[in-house]
Amino acid sequence: MLYVVSLKQTEVFKEACTLGVFLMKEDAEVFINNSRLSNERLSLDVVDGVWNKWQDIRTELEAQKEAA
Repeated sequence: MLYVVSLKQTEVFKEACTLGVFLMKEDAEVFINNSRLSNERLSLDVVDGVWNKWQDIRTELEAQKEAA
């Protein structure tokens, strides 16, 4: 499971904007509580079954570093 902190949708911003992705719920909550943004503007969502895709990002970044 991953915990995603995002800016909530508004009339101006039609889609949520992801600010951080955390392995632990407690870390996501600390991020929210220490943010300068109002907690009313932030949302905490749980996503499951995407770890392999998340790892693909890391793999791609490592490949780019090696190619440089």
